[in-house]
Formats: sequence, structure tokens, C-alpha cells
Amino acid sequence: MKSWKIYPINETVSKFIECYWYLEKEASDETHATPNLYPDPCAHLIFSKNDQPYSYASHDDTFIGSGTHLIQPHLKSFTLDHADPFIVFGVKLKIGALYSLNIPDISNDINNIIDLMNFKYEQFNPLYHCENEIRDSKKQLVSKLDYIFSTLCTEVEIDRHQLLVQNVLPILYKSENVKVSEQLNCSQRTIERSFVKVTNMTLKQCHMLIRLERILDYILDLDEQEIDWPSIAQTFNFSDQPHLIRTLKSLIGQSPNAYINQRDLTIDIYGDFND
Repeated sequence: MKSWKIYPINETVSKFIECYWYLEKEASDETHATPNLYPDPCAHLIFSKNDQPYSYASHDDTFIGSGTHLIQPHLKSFTLDHADPFIVFGVKLKIGALYSLNIPDISNDINNIIDLMNFKYEQFNPLYHCENEIRDSKKQLVSKLDYIFSTLCTEVEIDRHQLLVQNVLPILYKSENVKVSEQLNCSQRTIERSFVKVTNMTLKQCHMLIRLERILDYILDLDEQEIDWPSIAQTFNFSDQPHLIRTLKSLIGQSPNAYINQRDLTIDIYGDFND
């Protein structure tokens, strides 16, 4: 499977876009046919050709369609259909970016897959504008991508709620505690309200998804015999091993041991794979 990830260099674009990524499966590639997409506090714009189907299934919803679509931030896992060859180009948005960006008819919601075929997104689709460069994964491609997506990110007004969230996020990524009021000289209640308004998630929910990514990254680098759950629980500030196991199972929809046994590369899908 061919994949790459690059980061925007335009200062305005980088305020809202975490990275650009590309994923291509050919008929000869041996990959998981139904990988899981784990909970993610970030939204992803997924660009593909209009006739390329997609399928996202959770325990209570199924989203089926084709072509360009938006994965909103989600607190649950989705099972994907990757049995057939496909090509997708993705834009991983930063946490809370949907609140500010000029994306027509898109609500700042969570846990949904939104079909964008009717919104005439061909103007942004890099698969139409620079398909050869994308396939070659050339680093100079980033300037062209920044230009394509700059219209989404310009003339955006950052209100006080978005600004507060932007100040909170770096702390969440570094801390094991959601009590951030003292570091920002702002009441915890005010922070919580702004966070829900901008992200549609509580501070605690978002922090847990950030921790989940760190935990899965950590586990992915270990061989099965190297995994020590009590040590991992201590490293990531869980009260004990059962607390860690329960939390992981509730978020990823399967036991951590099942994930380890399957190695279904779910963390490598949609913008979270290594450079």
C-alpha cells in the first residue's frame, strides 16, 4: 500500500489543517479488508473519484456512499470496507477547525460521515488538479496543496471561544490532567463551555481521545511479548490496569489483546500513519 503524509507550510493554512495525506491500495496489496477507524477528535476531508464507494459501520450506524466526504470528529469506532483497490487523498483538520472554516452546509457536529458530492468540491479535489504529483509523493507538492486549500482558511474570524480552545490544546497534548485553568488564568467552567461550543466534545472526552492515540502509538511499537499492561497504565496515568483495559475497550470496541493479536493497522488509517 502506498501512503504518505506532509504538513502545510502556509502559516494561515497550518492554523486549521494538521496535515495532508494519501493512501492507495492496489489489487496486489495484502491488507486488512475491514480495518477499524478508531475514535478521533479531528475531522478529515476525504477526496476520491465520484464513483469510488465508501462504507463506515459502527454498532449503531452505517454510512454508505461514494466520492468526496467528511468524517466528523467521532467518539466511536467505525469499521471500513477496504476489500477493493482504492485511492483517497485526505486533509486532516485540527481539533475545532470545523467551527471556524468556511465549509458550506456543514454543521459543527460529531459522529457523522457527511457526503460532499453535492457541494461541488471538485475545486478543492487534488486528485483532479495534481494527480501525477500526488502519486509521486513529491515534497514540493505542499505549496500547491496550500494554494488549493487556502480559500477555505482565509478571511476566517477567530472568536474568543476558538482562541481559548487553541490555547488549551497544547496543554492537553502534554498533560495527563484536564485541569488547565491555573495555566491559562481562566476559570475551568469558562474553558469547559468554550470547548464544548467549539468542538462539540467535553474537555475530558477530547483529552481521552488524545491519550488514546498516544497509547496506540506506544503499543504499536511493541512486540506482543513486550507489552506490560500495568506498566502502560502507570505510564499513561491510569489508576490501575483494569481501568486502562476498560477505557480502551469502550473506545476501540474490542479488547486491547484482540487489537494486539489482529494488528489491523487501524492507527495507520486516515492521517495517523508515520511520515
